[in-house]
Amino acid sequence: MAETALHKIEIPQGYLQYKVTDENIELTDLFVSPKNRRQGYGTKLIRKLERIATRRGKVCIYCFTRTSNKTAQAFYEAVGFEKVCSIPKFYRSEGAEMYIKKL
Repeated sequence: MAETALHKIEIPQGYLQYKVTDENIELTDLFVSPKNRRQGYGTKLIRKLERIATRRGKVCIYCFTRTSNKTAQAFYEAVGFEKVCSIPKFYRSEGAEMYIKKL
């Protein structure tokens, strides 16, 4: 049975929020403060989430990002996520890209 609560991993430089589903984990939000970006903190948060997912026996981690957010897309690809599809009109103002990291 899927959980409905959001979980949070926090470090002084930022945080990551996620939701546990039956077989997967949905990464719902990732934030690193602007002055701490490009220093490995986002990667550190993703690696913590991967360990949590693996311990819980999950199949993958997935997330969505705005089509215009090329920085986030490059980050997800750099940490091993694969773009699986584009979803037009996912957000009110634009489409989204869906990314999956198989565990």
